[in-house]
Formats: sequence, structure tokens, C-alpha cells
Amino acid sequence: MRIPSLGLLGLLLAGGSGVAHSQTAWLLMSRSNHFAVVRAQGQTVRDIVPLRSPAPIYGESHRVVAVVAEGYLHVIDKASATVTSFQLATQPHTQGGPMKTSPALSETCW
Repeated sequence: MRIPSLGLLGLLLAGGSGVAHSQTAWLLMSRSNHFAVVRAQGQTVRDIVPLRSPAPIYGESHRVVAVVAEGYLHVIDKASATVTSFQLATQPHTQGGPMKTSPALSETCW
């Protein structure tokens, strides 16, 4: 599946501008045993962030690519291809009972 995906990427890049080597694409690709955020530039495809998560969440803007996987948020700067990772905070699970009342709040936190 890797070869047809790269061929399709090449066609899309070449069709858009007529010059495939000047285009850059950011993709979330499935590898044999993991996912990876990759940067495809011309005929070069480089893994930027390997992800062992079975279901990463991917999004991008003009400047960054963001991926949530394995309890982390990975932010990739497109211009420099640098990665900054943040560990996500987890919420304690409750059984539906009320929690302690905060003196700063007038209501009980649920």
C-alpha cells in the first residue's frame, strides 16, 4: 500500500502546480505496525513523529500539524519540522457521587 499511496500523492502534487518537487504535504500514514506523521516533499517522504496509538487524532492549520495519541499532544511546526509534545492531563473517574465542595465556589462540583 505504500507505493500506490506515494504514486497518488505524486499525481496530486504534480497536477496542482505542474512542479511536484516544490510542493510539501503533511500526512498521517499507516505503517505496518504503527502510524506516523510524515512530510512528503517532492519524491522524499520523511517520518516526523511515529505513533504507536491505534487511533490517533490528526488536525492541521497553515502553520502547524497537531496529533493526539498515547496521552500526548504533538505539535509539529511545518516550517522547521520541529516537534513539541505535551502530556495531557487526565481526569479522575467518579462513580456519579458528589465531590468535595470548594470554598471558592458556591455550588458542589460534580
